[in-house]
Amino acid sequence: MKRLLIAAALPLVFFSCAKEEVTNPAFREPTCSDTTDEGIFEHFTQPEAAEFLRWFRFVPDTGFSPMFYQNINDRILYNRATTSYSPYIKFMPMLRGKMFVYMPFPNQPEKYYSWVETTTDTTVETRINIYHLRELNPQLQSGCYRLYYVYATTDSGFVLDKGHYDIEVKN
Repeated sequence: MKRLLIAAALPLVFFSCAKEEVTNPAFREPTCSDTTDEGIFEHFTQPEAAEFLRWFRFVPDTGFSPMFYQNINDRILYNRATTSYSPYIKFMPMLRGKMFVYMPFPNQPEKYYSWVETTTDTTVETRINIYHLRELNPQLQSGCYRLYYVYATTDSGFVLDKGHYDIEVKN
């Protein structure tokens, strides 16, 4: 009788121990046509979290927006423009902290351009100038790029907000 129970239980044990599948094993693809999910708290994929959130002590599961407002003024970066000062991310925080913005290079997720802006005065608007990407040598190829942002208390403290913006680069 014991042998029969063990034989019946073995398939159940094997199937219940199946590994969980990683449904999104890479960085998400940018989508410049749909901007409805931008500038809001979101969950990063495992590779995104491993790359951009690894140094922080606490990353919440739900969002707490410490901003009076946050947005991007334009979604198009013109490589050949010399007088355009767009795009830039602007925000006004309720709490002091640091805004980190990362833009992975295409097909090289371990390499990225980054910005860090410390906010000490919560009564003024802060800007992060994305248009400085034009100064890269060689310039970025035309296409859609994703900017990941993380707003945290310190370099390795608590994450308060995280999300993305997508921009399009044109020549």
